[in-house]
Amino acid sequence: MNAMLTPGLGEFGYGVWIYKDYNIHGKMYTVVKRPGSIMGAQAMLLHILENGTTVIILCNTNTVNLDDLAANIIDKITE
Repeated sequence: MNAMLTPGLGEFGYGVWIYKDYNIHGKMYTVVKRPGSIMGAQAMLLHILENGTTVIILCNTNTVNLDDLAANIIDKITE
């Protein structure tokens, strides 16, 4: 698990993106993120390590920006 959550090349870990300085309401968090899409469907996993918050979004269209939607959800639930 430690190896998976350690960025290697830039923000990329083992199958996930790791953002060490993700700013939410002026506080810095470590965020683990894994987006994906195939054949018009999308998914997003976003996990904040410090407080255990996890957001999972499943979408049956590719017309929604899941990065923005996940950021808006995280913004609301960490107020």
